[in-house]
Amino acid sequence: MILFDLKFSGEYNVKKRAEEKTMSRSHIPLIAAAGLVVLLSACVSEKAVQIPGSGKTGSEEMITEKVVEEVQLISKELSYYPDGVLAEYRLYTYADEGTLKLSEELFNSDDELLERLVYKYEDENYRSAHTYEGLGELLKTYDGNGELLNYHVYGYDGRGFLTEDALYDRNDELQTRQEYEYDGKGRKTGWMVYNGENALLSRTSYMYENGRNTRIENYSPDKSLLDYFVLEYDSEDRLAESTWYSGDERIEQIRRFIYEKGALTEEIILRGNGSVKRKRLFTNDSYGNPVEVAVLDGGDTVLELLAYEYVNRTRVSYREVKK
Repeated sequence: MILFDLKFSGEYNVKKRAEEKTMSRSHIPLIAAAGLVVLLSACVSEKAVQIPGSGKTGSEEMITEKVVEEVQLISKELSYYPDGVLAEYRLYTYADEGTLKLSEELFNSDDELLERLVYKYEDENYRSAHTYEGLGELLKTYDGNGELLNYHVYGYDGRGFLTEDALYDRNDELQTRQEYEYDGKGRKTGWMVYNGENALLSRTSYMYENGRNTRIENYSPDKSLLDYFVLEYDSEDRLAESTWYSGDERIEQIRRFIYEKGALTEEIILRGNGSVKRKRLFTNDSYGNPVEVAVLDGGDTVLELLAYEYVNRTRVSYREVKK
């Protein structure tokens, strides 16, 4: 259950620099309630329609195959206090077909709307070459009274990869702008953050070995190394450990991931001295899909309880194979 930083595919990653830095600012794959996609089954059809990039590669004839997957998308996320009292919940809606997310609504325990996010997609002339689904054009955030708070405008390259994310306030003034870079294999290699004056705030670089993202480095505007992450994987290519280092090589934090029967069952967050800071315990359904998550402190005291509900959708994508 790996998540990627794609804002409109049902897969999601929150960015923040504080306690969750290890999984967010550096885009480390991890459970994120708002966008978990669980693969239930998949089948590959015969030759499909041609898409951009299909045809001949060197001397090899390539054909395009259609892949149909049954997936589960989170439809409701509930947050409880340690005593089991509901704190708030979030509802997610999707298109009737495919996996395009249409909206997110945050409510308090009294069913009062606190925030609403609305997604808008480009028309069919600007669909992803990989999924044939629309590409995200706008994301608008409203408060509980329906007043616009801010909005995102997104840009893509010819392959359908997100290359720009510009955040504006309600007065149409640019607040931040993010840029993304990719290599020839479509792997993210760079992430730059600029302020509203287009001044560089930070840069993140991603390194790969044997197809895996094994190192993430964060730099200041003057190109000095701020910190970095080393990612280790198990024999089944699942993220097993993430170690966060300061720029002067000190271990700041370690995250360990434990799996059972293919599903993530525990995440342990350690301080630099090795003591336990946080734990997340996952209760999964028969598909390996988390339905409950308990967040504990280092003394195993429950801090928060989360619960998830899902909706089934069919996702169609395309891939090139040798003829």
